[in-house]
Amino acid sequence: MTKNLLAVGAGSAATTIELRRVTKADEATIGKLSNHNRQLEAYLCFGTGLSLSELGELRLADVGNIVVALAKVEGCEIDEPVGLPVDDGIIWMTADADDRAPIYRGIEQIYAVFATDAPRADVVAPAEPEPEEPAEPELPVEYLATAAEISVPLQFPFKLGEEAVSVIRLLPPSFGDVEAVLTGRMAEIEMIGRMASVSVAALRALRWPDAEKVTAVARILMPATSTP
Repeated sequence: MTKNLLAVGAGSAATTIELRRVTKADEATIGKLSNHNRQLEAYLCFGTGLSLSELGELRLADVGNIVVALAKVEGCEIDEPVGLPVDDGIIWMTADADDRAPIYRGIEQIYAVFATDAPRADVVAPAEPEPEEPAEPELPVEYLATAAEISVPLQFPFKLGEEAVSVIRLLPPSFGDVEAVLTGRMAEIEMIGRMASVSVAALRALRWPDAEKVTAVARILMPATSTP
């Protein structure tokens, strides 16, 4: 059987991945995710064998190439170019919504189960979600003991609006945030933002050397089960 191989990454980070069709079991799992974009990203993970973290570290152009290649594996065509940003160095994890949008639309064209009301003939329709229990009221939390934070000085400090950002200070995550990441209700980048008390926009503004250091330190502070 011919393997569907695709080279991604550049330099020392270059690697080859094997693409495959998404199965009925994969579809059922993906259908349980409540966030639409997380469903589309999960398709990429199942189709490539990459974790969400590994996917996030790829260049936007590589992710676009993956979508085009998966379309061929699925026997589909995509109507518009994907993964062709002005800056070829944009990283998926730090890309903004406008950069990601063509890729999300391309995935939707491949997997019409999320683009139309009619599921594909070879796919099991996602089960109806169970009604959620009323959420407990959130009470303000004040920690009585001061944990030792880890500071990451930025190689490329910047201003976000009127706020100058020159260092990221990280604390361990709360159990609730770890639970939210494990159940797909929160993205890892959101948890890192809460660990550092900075916005997701600030994290996405980091240049890649700084983003890599901040992510590495954050994962040291996370429990091993919360990282892909």
